[in-house]
Amino acid sequence: MFEREKIIMSFIAEMQDTTPDDYMEIKLIMLAVSAGNEVVLNFLKAAFELIEAHRPRLIGTKGGVTVE
Repeated sequence: MFEREKIIMSFIAEMQDTTPDDYMEIKLIMLAVSAGNEVVLNFLKAAFELIEAHRPRLIGTKGGVTVE
């Protein structure tokens, strides 16, 4: 396996293990910083789609309780 693929797999694995709040913060920061670089932006969008397909969907309520 090439180094690039190892880095990509590592990134996806790490992002799957983050808390929902940390995940959203990291995602927004990374997308904002890479806004001028189309290649990086396309990679991140594809990576986040893969990550979100495997993350549990959480819905927050007004009471602050999170349900699946």
